[in-house]
Amino acid sequence: MVSLLIPFSSYAASFGSDESIALDLNEIREFGTFIIEAENESEITAQNGIYLLLDFSEEILWEKNIPLLFGSAVDSGKVEVGSLSYVDGYKKVFIPVLQDFEVGDELYIEGLSLRSYQESFGVRYLELDLNADGQGDGIDINTYRVNDVFNNDQINPYPVQNITYTILNDSDLMLAWDPSPDYDYDKTLVERNAEKNGVLDVDFIYSGFATEYKDVGLNWADYDKLSYSFIAQDENGQWSEPVMLEIDLEALSPEEVLDEEGEIEIPADEEGEAQQFVEIIDTAPLLRLMNYYHVRYQIKCLNQALDDYACRWTKIDLLYAQELTGETLVDDLTLSKQDLERMAATRQWPERRYQNNCVDVVEPATYCSSLEDGLDRLSYFLD
Repeated sequence: MVSLLIPFSSYAASFGSDESIALDLNEIREFGTFIIEAENESEITAQNGIYLLLDFSEEILWEKNIPLLFGSAVDSGKVEVGSLSYVDGYKKVFIPVLQDFEVGDELYIEGLSLRSYQESFGVRYLELDLNADGQGDGIDINTYRVNDVFNNDQINPYPVQNITYTILNDSDLMLAWDPSPDYDYDKTLVERNAEKNGVLDVDFIYSGFATEYKDVGLNWADYDKLSYSFIAQDENGQWSEPVMLEIDLEALSPEEVLDEEGEIEIPADEEGEAQQFVEIIDTAPLLRLMNYYHVRYQIKCLNQALDDYACRWTKIDLLYAQELTGETLVDDLTLSKQDLERMAATRQWPERRYQNNCVDVVEPATYCSSLEDGLDRLSYFLD
């Protein structure tokens, strides 16, 4: 075991593991224990956190597991147990820092592992980034490498990531996703699970390299439930854990996103000028969807609390269509004070998302058009 710690070139902190490791091709292997120790003030900060970097030019990724964090930095509350995460396609480990380290604070990390693929390479050094610029400020004294020794691939690929859907009309939707970050990723399999009148119909609808698929000819009013399962497959036939996408057939929101952990984010709406909409909006699509909106309203609102989340957005949909088309299917339909307050409280999140992913980018996200439509509807009632 090597106990020597190597200092940084631009920082005085110490960083090191207790042994070098060598992987075979297609193998997962655990590192020894790492120690990070602060030797000066303001070198390990809450502003930047701690990053452990792998060589971006080699076919090597962190294995997603839950290492043990301990030491004086944990005992003093500067690092929280279980806060470690994997970012940038499993090329980096990130450890949030809650308070700046003081001189002598130590953090031990035990249980980090690497996964190799079908390319060997010589010795490389794990790097530590303390200023969040993506560059190593110092390196581990020990090494990792991948030997040219074949190991039967028993490693399941990482799941498909960042799944979104966009409702195009009352029968079609667009699915989009990012592929598995694995180097031996081969294709994505998509399965549709549609329940109608209590009967579940399961179909594989896509298999290939693309990152989007248009599912057409589905009449939402006919379905009780609709979901999709996404599976990544690697070149050796191994399958990832499936990621499920549930479609809310009653919600206003035309688009939802799943993160790496499979949690759904539901966007709200953005800003605009209500008086301009009547002049410029094409009401023909709203007229075609009026009956659909009415059915959703009856299903989601008439048999439950009117301040329910899904009911509120269904009311927005139908009320918006009624006011802009001049057609009335539900008399005296209004948004309550509580509805408006909750809409205003959530407005900042979709506004920020639209700005970041649809305005401040060279290539806007695939869901921008539908998200903008939904944002306009919120603005119509709030502005």
